[in-house]
Amino acid sequence: MLKIMKECAQVMFLFSLCFKNHLIYQEEEIRFVVSKINDKDNTLYPEKIVNNKPRVSYNFKPNLLKNVILSHKINQPKEHIRAILDQNGFTDTQIEETQLPY
Repeated sequence: MLKIMKECAQVMFLFSLCFKNHLIYQEEEIRFVVSKINDKDNTLYPEKIVNNKPRVSYNFKPNLLKNVILSHKINQPKEHIRAILDQNGFTDTQIEETQLPY
């Protein structure tokens, strides 16, 4: 029975890749976690606290961010987002609105 379940799971995974909604590509994202450990006892020393959560900054090259897709729920004008990107060196990053229905 376990063998059948595993084979079915593999087939379903392949099926989902073959017939994926072309708009769903927008949901791909990269998340990363940075831990800044500065002490022998592994104590975290974040650079700042945002909403009671520790944060550190990470400088990455602007060519890593090719486009920004805005949600329907965004409450800032596109020009504001463009200004933030430009101020931080992301002048070649494209901005587009999501085509997803949600």
